Amino acid sequence: MQLTEGQSISDNVVIYFEHYYPAPFKTKAGFHKSQYSVVMYADKEGQITEFTPNYNSDTLTISCKKRFTEIALGYHTFEYAFYPLMKGDTIVISIDSLDYPIVKSKIFPELNEVYDANRLLRNAYTIETLEAGTILGDADFHRLASNRDLLKRISPDHLYLSSYPVDSVESLFQNYVANYTDIMNDYLSANKVGKELFDYYMAILDYKKEYAYYNERDTTYYHLMEAHFSDDFSAFPSYSIFLDYYLQLYNQHIPSIKVSQGSYKDWRISFDDIEFKSIPTKTKHMLLKKCIEPLAQYFDAETANEYLQEYHNITGDEQLAEKVTTQYNLLADKSQLLLHDLNGNKTDFKALMEKYKGKVVYVDFWASWCAPCLAQMPHAANLRQKFADQDVVFLYFALNDQEEAWHESSVEEGLGNLPTNFFIENSKTCDLLKELNVSTIPRYLLFNKQGELSNANAPRPSDEQIIEDINHLLN
Repeated sequence: MQLTEGQSISDNVVIYFEHYYPAPFKTKAGFHKSQYSVVMYADKEGQITEFTPNYNSDTLTISCKKRFTEIALGYHTFEYAFYPLMKGDTIVISIDSLDYPIVKSKIFPELNEVYDANRLLRNAYTIETLEAGTILGDADFHRLASNRDLLKRISPDHLYLSSYPVDSVESLFQNYVANYTDIMNDYLSANKVGKELFDYYMAILDYKKEYAYYNERDTTYYHLMEAHFSDDFSAFPSYSIFLDYYLQLYNQHIPSIKVSQGSYKDWRISFDDIEFKSIPTKTKHMLLKKCIEPLAQYFDAETANEYLQEYHNITGDEQLAEKVTTQYNLLADKSQLLLHDLNGNKTDFKALMEKYKGKVVYVDFWASWCAPCLAQMPHAANLRQKFADQDVVFLYFALNDQEEAWHESSVEEGLGNLPTNFFIENSKTCDLLKELNVSTIPRYLLFNKQGELSNANAPRPSDEQIIEDINHLLN
């Protein structure tokens, strides 16, 4: 790659997005995913970062410390397209008629053929615009494919059976792998890519193969995946996603902790195991970082802070500790139940009880992820209507929830316009929750007009007994 006279290499890659916003996608057979990050890249500290460009146009500047960096572009919420972007390049990204990325270099136009290779190659090996490997590795597809005979008997006209050539998906993927390999070998022989870029593209193919056969792996397969560990790719989104698959397989032999709403893996064991594994340093740090979020989400503040401190001691990463501490309010005042409403207005439980003294107060602990909680919401609406214009207040407290999910669910469940709908800021640290033993939800409390706790395990809104209990306190 030669620069023309007057050109110089900067340490950045500048990307222009032109109408780049792939639409959500659902296959004919009904498969769909939550929206992927539209764009992922590594920031100047090497942290994987998400970015959503404006629809019409947008610009992103990425720091590039090595010869090239990587960008991941989400496609149809099912898969990512990965591109190595050369230091100093200016890139224009748009989409084709199928929403697949078109990546063009303005500084190194000889790379455009390489950038476009996968788009042209994959078109011969796709099913409903998705790569055969993506379909092969999808959990829903795998589940249905392994029960195809049963599905034929109970639903012979199921769209799945007619939409997917089940018997040929694997051979389609194998043909893709063979052609991909041939093209990259040709590029290497013709000096269209150097050894470094060739190794990168072959690593991407390895990741695709791991995903395609992920559902068929046994619980010990993660040992073989460790052969692909390399700190050379630690700042690439593709490598981060590969480590996510590794952790999923690794955690299959980690015990689960059962709670009333389901179960979760004991991430303390995962963290402790990985800490003492003989694996590349940056890779180890990335895996430990991936353990911290669920540790903060599922365990108490004391445990979360303990592992955050250990993570900091190992990695020196202060940013993650600040982020997680803020997100889960791990240093919040333990003596108060801290709350805010949908508009961000802050208050606490003590202030609310003082405000509503002289009224019967019914407290509903819920969360957007709690199916039994959501099942009670229509009954909760009926209960509010029954006691409208009476001295009864219904408080809704989201426990151990995510802010964005709480916002969305509040609107969906008819709580969006209620001034008594609140998000608990310190679910993990509040002593009041511990005193009341609020550890599982849904959970309901009933207070009399004097602000005294009348029932620490009040009936659910669907239970007719709650009407009698509230009427008793009113009278």
